[in-house]
Amino acid sequence: MSKRKKHPRGKHAVTAAKKRSNAGSKKWLWILLLLVLAGLLWWKFFAERQGGGKVLYAQARSSDYCKTEPSFPLKYGLQSPLLIDLSNRVDNGLFIAEARRGGKRLQLPDWKQAGFFGPYALDEEGNIYLGPVPHVSLYDQPPEHQSQVFVVNGKTGDIRSFVRLPYAAAPSPRNPFGVMGLAYDCDTKTLYVSTVTGSSPEEERGAIFQVDRKTGKVLDKLEGIDALGVGIFNHPSGKKLYFGTARKPEVFVVDLDEKGHFKGKPHRLFSLQELSGGKFEHAHRIRFNRKNQMEVKAIAFNYTLQAASDPLRDIYVFDYNSTTDEWTFREMYKQ
Repeated sequence: MSKRKKHPRGKHAVTAAKKRSNAGSKKWLWILLLLVLAGLLWWKFFAERQGGGKVLYAQARSSDYCKTEPSFPLKYGLQSPLLIDLSNRVDNGLFIAEARRGGKRLQLPDWKQAGFFGPYALDEEGNIYLGPVPHVSLYDQPPEHQSQVFVVNGKTGDIRSFVRLPYAAAPSPRNPFGVMGLAYDCDTKTLYVSTVTGSSPEEERGAIFQVDRKTGKVLDKLEGIDALGVGIFNHPSGKKLYFGTARKPEVFVVDLDEKGHFKGKPHRLFSLQELSGGKFEHAHRIRFNRKNQMEVKAIAFNYTLQAASDPLRDIYVFDYNSTTDEWTFREMYKQ
């Protein structure tokens, strides 16, 4: 009788189990590596949300990084790049011009009827938000006209009143101004508007409003402040809104939470008068360029049309230090 050859079944079973175990370990290792990679990509390209309503940003930059040019001027023969011209040097109202010497200029009929404009902001669809300003006299644009924001549709060029803002006291000829500054935030898709409607040289009754881009609804407000220029910057530590005060040559900053609502109290950042070559003048416009520089355009302001019509402007430039998360004064020059 021949002997049957024995098969080492136990050994084969142990080997197979070991292979399955190794394969399973490698699978989980790959899954872990993919999760780590996904986390790094999320941190690099998106905001990391933490407790307390704070948003941390991987890239320090201006909050209007998504803004784009309106498309409708191309239908009228203009070529990109384009400029928003609100100089009011020749005719009143909004003009859009080619950004080149001798370039074409465009003004649609309805724009001129809406009057003079000062501050403006763009969003990701090329819509242009405009703040009305009095010019020379109050005949064409009385004080009650100044407490609203207009919007020009980026695709059609149609203009309409976007929002009428509430005020703490009725507009008065003693203060012909209303909307003073505009800033758009791409992350929350909201518009920030500073207004001094209802204020007087003696009483500060203005506010800064956060307005929903789609509905025109006021989402939040910072009251009892007469602010001129406003600008928003995404710091690694969170989003902040900067504004110039109408009564002192100072720039203040306030934190914004993950929804863009005002968080805490504003605090003083610096005084223009205390800088090298600085003067007692007010931060009329605040913007952040692609070099992460803060540019503050300053004017004399005392709630009168005479002061606001002065064509001379001083520009203060500040560099952003990513290591210390602070601003350093660079220079001041005449526009």
